[in-house]
Amino acid sequence: MKKQLLFLFFALLALCASAAVGDNFTNGKLRYEVMSNGTSTDYGTVAVKGLSSEGASYSSLDLQIPGLVTYNGASYKVVKVWASAFNGSSNLTYVRMLYGMEDVSVAAFRNCTKLQSVQLPSSLKVIRKNAFENCRVLRSVYYANPTPDNSTIDETAFPNNSSMQLIVPLTDANSVENAKKVTAFNKFSNIYAHHQAFDFVFGNGAYCCVTKAPANKNVSGEFSIVGIDPVNSVFSPTSSSENIVGYNFNYAIIVDGAYASKSLKTVDLSKLEYLKMVGKSAFEDCKALTSVQLSMNLINIRPYAFSNCTSLRYITLPASVRECSAYFVDGCSNLQDISVVSTNKYYASNLGILYNKDFTKLIRCPEGFMYAKLLYHNFFPSALKTIGPYAFENCKLIKSIYLPYGTTGFGRDAFNRCTSLTTIKIPSTCKDWGDDAFRGATALDTMYVNLETAPNISQDYFRDCKKGRLYMRVTESGNSYIKDPWLWGLQTPGAFDVLSTTQFKPESYRYTLLGEKEQTLNGLKYGGIAMLAYVPPIATADNLSIRVPKYVGVNGVRYAITAIGSQICSDGLKSEVSLILGEFVEDIQSYALADQPNLTAIRFNPNLKSIGLGAFKNCRIASAINLPYGFTTLGALAFSDNALQIIRIPSSIKSISGQFISNNKNLQEIVLNSPEFSGQTYWNLTGIPTSCKLYVPVGSAEAYRKNVAWGKLNVTEGSYDFTLNASSPHKTKYHITVTSSTPLTVDGVTYAGKAKYVYHPANKDMTYYLFESDSYVINVTHGAYKKYLVTEFGDRALENCTNLTEVKLDKMKHLERIGRRAFYSSGIKEFTVPSTCTYIGVMAFTSCKSLTDLVLLNNEKRTWGGQFYGQNANGFTCYVPWRSYYKYQSSISNWQKYVGDTNMPIDRLNAFVCVDNGSPTYSFSVPHPVDWEASGLNAYTVYGYDKAKRQVNTLRMGRTLAGEGLLIDGYSQNSVYKLKRPATLPSQPTNLLVGTNLETVNVYDKKVGFLFSPSSKYFWRPSNNYNLVQGMAYLLLSATDAGSTERIYVDRWAKASGDINGDGEVNVSDVTALINKILGSSTYSDAVCDINGDGEINVSDVTALINMILK
Repeated sequence: MKKQLLFLFFALLALCASAAVGDNFTNGKLRYEVMSNGTSTDYGTVAVKGLSSEGASYSSLDLQIPGLVTYNGASYKVVKVWASAFNGSSNLTYVRMLYGMEDVSVAAFRNCTKLQSVQLPSSLKVIRKNAFENCRVLRSVYYANPTPDNSTIDETAFPNNSSMQLIVPLTDANSVENAKKVTAFNKFSNIYAHHQAFDFVFGNGAYCCVTKAPANKNVSGEFSIVGIDPVNSVFSPTSSSENIVGYNFNYAIIVDGAYASKSLKTVDLSKLEYLKMVGKSAFEDCKALTSVQLSMNLINIRPYAFSNCTSLRYITLPASVRECSAYFVDGCSNLQDISVVSTNKYYASNLGILYNKDFTKLIRCPEGFMYAKLLYHNFFPSALKTIGPYAFENCKLIKSIYLPYGTTGFGRDAFNRCTSLTTIKIPSTCKDWGDDAFRGATALDTMYVNLETAPNISQDYFRDCKKGRLYMRVTESGNSYIKDPWLWGLQTPGAFDVLSTTQFKPESYRYTLLGEKEQTLNGLKYGGIAMLAYVPPIATADNLSIRVPKYVGVNGVRYAITAIGSQICSDGLKSEVSLILGEFVEDIQSYALADQPNLTAIRFNPNLKSIGLGAFKNCRIASAINLPYGFTTLGALAFSDNALQIIRIPSSIKSISGQFISNNKNLQEIVLNSPEFSGQTYWNLTGIPTSCKLYVPVGSAEAYRKNVAWGKLNVTEGSYDFTLNASSPHKTKYHITVTSSTPLTVDGVTYAGKAKYVYHPANKDMTYYLFESDSYVINVTHGAYKKYLVTEFGDRALENCTNLTEVKLDKMKHLERIGRRAFYSSGIKEFTVPSTCTYIGVMAFTSCKSLTDLVLLNNEKRTWGGQFYGQNANGFTCYVPWRSYYKYQSSISNWQKYVGDTNMPIDRLNAFVCVDNGSPTYSFSVPHPVDWEASGLNAYTVYGYDKAKRQVNTLRMGRTLAGEGLLIDGYSQNSVYKLKRPATLPSQPTNLLVGTNLETVNVYDKKVGFLFSPSSKYFWRPSNNYNLVQGMAYLLLSATDAGSTERIYVDRWAKASGDINGDGEVNVSDVTALINKILGSSTYSDAVCDINGDGEINVSDVTALINMILK
C-alpha cells in the first residue's frame, strides 16, 4: 500500500513539472505560449506572444528575446515570434533575437514605429509576410545567417525605408552575394558583411556565429569567431567551448576577415583545442600585437591571417598545422622568427625561416629576419629545391642571398620589395624564374647568374634594380647574356655555385658544380664533380700560387674538382703567381686564365685531358709545359704570347689547333710525340725562333721537315711521353712512350697499359755502360703513379749509344718487340732476345762493333723486318734454336754482306741447344757442322748394331758434319749451349742415326725406324704412325737386322732389364732363356743376362730375375 502511494506521489510531481501545450506564461518582459514539451535529448519549444505588462511599461525598450526560457522548472527553446506578437509596440527601439529563433511570423513587428535596429540570429530561417511592416525608422538589420533562403523570407517582410542597411556575417565569403539573391532584401540600400552580424558575444571579447547547429542538447555544435571586441588588448579564451542557450558550442574557426581589435597585444589560442582554422586577414593590421600562441590542434592558417602585425617578432606553428599560407605574416615588418614544432608532419623551420617538412621548399622568410647575409653554407638546408612565391617579400634587412646549388627555381615576386638586397647569387641548377621576382628590389646592384644559357625572362624584369654588375657564366660555346634584360652596367665572368669558405671572403674561390653522380677517384668516394669558376685577385695568403684543390665540400659532400672554367680571373691578378692544378682537373676551358701577365708558371697534374681556346693566351708563363700522358686536346692560342722555353705534348694527343704556341720568342724545344700532325697545313708558328728544336717520333722527321710551317724549325727525332722517375730528358737514358692505354693484368699484376723505350738524341752522349730494364716502368710525372708493362724497344731506341756495353733483360719478362735500328751502332757485347719477343726490326743489331753473341730464344711466331745484324765484332755469331735453324736460314741466306764484313750473314748463323724435357740424354741433329768440345756437350753417333745383344754401339764425336743424327748428354736443363762451328770439317762417319733437319719424319714409315726414349735410354719401335719433328734423330736398321725386335739398347747405357729373349715382356720365358744361357745352350749377351750387375752370369741372376718378376 505504501509503495502505491509513493508512486502516485511522484507521478503528481511529474505532472506539476510539465506544462500543457498551449499554456501561456510570462517571463520578464515577454509572454510565451508552449508549443511542445521536451524529451530526454532536447528541450521543448515556446513562441513569443508579445510584451508582458512589465515590458509594455517601458516608454523606450531595447528588447532581447532569449534563446531559452524556464517555465514550471523546465527549459524551453524560444523558436518563434507569434503573428502580430509585437504589432503596434511603439516603445521598441532595438530587438535582438538570440540563437534558437527559427520563425518570425506574419506582422510580428508591424507598426513598431520607433524600431531602429534588429539583430537576427543564424538560426532564423523563416521571416513571414509583413513581419516588419510600417517600422518607419528601421535602419539596420543584422542577420547572422550567411545563406538565407529566398523561398522562406517573404518579399513584404521588411518596410520600404530609405537608407536601410543589411549587415550579414563574415562566416561565408559569399554572404553578401547570397543576401542579394533574396528578393526581400532588395529594399536595403546597402548590404555588407561585418562582425556585428553575430549570434553571441562573450566576456572574452569574442563575437561568434554558429556554423554547425547542435543536433540536440547532448551533442556540441560549432561556432566561428567573427570578431574580437575593440576594447580588448588581450584575447585569451580560457575554455575551448561555451555553453549558451542550453547548448554546448566549440570554438572551431576564426573566419576570413574577422574583426580584430587594433589594440590587441596578446593572442593566446592555446586553450581552443577544437580550433581548426585561422582565417584570411583574421588579425590583419593588429599593429600592437606582440605575442601569438596558436591552438595545438590548428590545421589551417589562411593568407594574411596576421598580416601587418608590425610589432610581432616571433610566431610558432604547432604540430597539427597542415596548411599554412606563405602570406600569413605578410607585412609583419619586425617578425624575426617563424618556428615550427618539430613533430609537425608538413612544415619545418630552419633559423627562423619556414620550409615544407623535407626542406625542399622555402615558403617564407620573416620580413624582420635579422641576418643581412644569407649564404648557402649557413642558412639553407642541403635539400632545398625551390623558393616559393613571395618567399622573401619585404625582407628589408637582407643585403645578400646566395642560393645553394640544387635550387631549381623561385616563384613570382620571390624577392619583391627587398629594398636592401644588393647581391644575389643564382646557382647553375636554378632554371625556373617566376614573374617579377625582383620587383621593388631597388638596391640590387650585383647578381651572379651561373646558367650556361641566359633565362628567358621579360625585358623589364629588372626594371626597379640598380643593375650594376652582372657576374655571368661564360662557356666555350659563347656568351648568351648579350641582350636585355642582361645588359647591366658591367658584365663579368665569375658566376658560381659554391665557395671555398663558409663565408664570402675576398680570398674565396668560387666553384660550379657539374654533376652529383657518385664516383670513386684514387680510392676515395666523391658525391659529384665541380669546376673552378673564379679566383680572386689575391690568390692566396702568401700571394704565390693559385692552388686548385682536389675537391670542394658542400654540406658534408665532397665534389672532385675536374675542370677550370672560362675567365676565372675576371678581376685580374695583383701579383705574380703560379697555377697548381688539383689532382683531378681534366679540362681547362677556353680563356681560363687568358691575359693574366702575372701568371708565370703552371704545375700540371697527371689527369689533365684538354686545354681550350686561348686558355693561357698572353700570360708570362716561362716554366716548362710538360703535358701528361692522357692529354688529348690543345686549343688554338692556348699558349700563345708567353715566355715558354719548352713544351712537351704526349702521344695521347688527338687534336691540336693551329696557333697554339705562336709568339713564344724564347721557345727552345717542342716535343710533339705524334706523327699525325705532319701533314696538316694550318699551323701558325709566328714568333717561334727557327732555332727551336722540334722533337718528333722516330720515322716522322722527314714528313715534319717537309711541312711548310714545321719545316722552319730544327726538326729531329726523339719525342717521348715521360722519363723514368721524371728525370730530365737530357740526363737519362730511359725515355718512354705509351703504346696502349688499355689496362691489363699479367701474372696477377694490373698495369695501366703497355709502353716502350724510345729514342732520344741525348742517349748517345751518356757515359753509362749498363741499360737495366724491368718488366714495367712507373710514370710519376706530375705526381702520377701509373705502372706500364714494358713490351718493346722502339725504333732507334738505343741507337749510337757507343758507351752502352750491356742490356740486362732478366727482369723484362714480357718483351714483345725490338724495333728498327733499336741497338744500331751501340756498344753492346752480348744480347739474348727472350722467347716472348715476336718481332725484330731491320738493322736492330747492325753495326754493333763489339757484339759477339746474339742469341734468339725460341718463339715459333717470331718475324723480322729484314737484315737485323751485320758489321758486328769479328767472330760474331747469331744463335737460333736448333729446331728453327732452317726457318732463319731460309731468310738469312738472302741477306747481303755489309761493307767491312768478311763473312756472309748466313755464315754467322749458328744453332743453340736448350733442353727442358727433364732427361739427361737426347736424340738430336744440327743443320750445321759443330765442334762439340768447344760447345761443351757430349755427342755420339751410332756406328754399329749387335743383333745378338739387341744393342747399338756408340762413338763419342769431337766434331760432326751438318745434319748428323746424334745422341747428346752432359747438359743442364734449360741452359743454352751455343754450338760452335769447327775450324776444319771432319770426315763422314758411319752413323745409323738419321737427323730430321729439313722436315718432320714419320718414323713408322721407315723400314725399320726406332725412336729414342730419353728417360729409358733405349730405342723403341713405333707400332703406328709417329711424326718426329725437325732437329731430332731416329735409328734406322735394315729389316734383316731389325727382325721382330721391339727394343734396342745403347751400349753406353745398357742395363739388364729382365727381357732376356727381347719379346718386350719380362716373364717366366725370360727365366728359361737365362737358365739356357747359364747352361751354354743360348747366346744372349752378357749385358742382357747380368741381372744383378755383378759381372758374372750365374744362379744369383736367376734369383734376381725371379724377384723382378715377383716385384
